[in-house]
Amino acid sequence: MVGLSGFRDYYSHQLSGGMKQRAAIARALAQKPSVILMDEPFASLDADTRTTLGREIVDIWHKAGAEITILFVTHSIIEAISVATKFMVLKGDDYLIFPNPVKGKTGSVRSPEDEGFDECWKKLKNLIRN
Repeated sequence: MVGLSGFRDYYSHQLSGGMKQRAAIARALAQKPSVILMDEPFASLDADTRTTLGREIVDIWHKAGAEITILFVTHSIIEAISVATKFMVLKGDDYLIFPNPVKGKTGSVRSPEDEGFDECWKKLKNLIRN
């Protein structure tokens, strides 16, 4: 499911950063959890690997039957819009939860070309700023 079947005999120090993230996701999924917390999971990765893993997270979520809630913490508005079905914006003791309004193909990562992406980005930016 995470694309590492050809690396089962490798040690962790032999894996790339993206592969280590995939291994961590596999370990989490093996427990069959109802919730997975991913706190800045792509922070140390290059832009290309971040994009690839974002797509893979959405794909894995759909392969798991969307029965898992993934709480994905990020400071990247673009990353949030790309993978989220809902947003939770926290500020002090206050929070706001709302669905992702960006229209995208079900099961795929949303992109800046998708309808509503710019408006959503502006809304999230203003919520965070204010």
